[in-house]
Amino acid sequence: MPVPILNSSKNAHFVGSCDFIKAFNTWSVFKEAVFLFLSADEAAGIHERLIEPLRNSLNTSGVLSFAWVIPYGIFVIAMMLIYFRFLFSQDVRIRNLIIFAGILYVAGALGVELIGGHWSELHGPENITYALITTLEESLEMTGILVFIYALMSYITFELSDLSFNIGSLAQNTNSKTGL
Repeated sequence: MPVPILNSSKNAHFVGSCDFIKAFNTWSVFKEAVFLFLSADEAAGIHERLIEPLRNSLNTSGVLSFAWVIPYGIFVIAMMLIYFRFLFSQDVRIRNLIIFAGILYVAGALGVELIGGHWSELHGPENITYALITTLEESLEMTGILVFIYALMSYITFELSDLSFNIGSLAQNTNSKTGL
């Protein structure tokens, strides 16, 4: 899953790098860093490496068996507070898509992970039920990322409709000057 999250970072960078989009520029670098971290975390399993140390230090069990959800949950709440004003400055359609994407992603990444942690603690991770829980978790995360990418692409399509790229003209001008 790191590639779609990395794609979200790249898309957020593109949208945020346009000087005329002031609302996106405010926290553009921070947004990009968050998506890059999430991509690296998925690739390297950083959150999974935090389970044992956090579980032992916080003495968690049950739904908090996968204790990494505690600091990440706090981070999600902080992100919601930071981006609240930005989010509600967006067009209703884009705002709703971003909110829906966030709900899907967080429901999978944290919500279903709570259920999976509890199940794994009671029955272990080597069974069909845990596999189904993990599949649901990953499916919600991927769907959330896809909806977010769609929201960014929709923003670009509707808000930046005058934006165009013309890569071929430079090559044509170069060729005509050299006589090719």
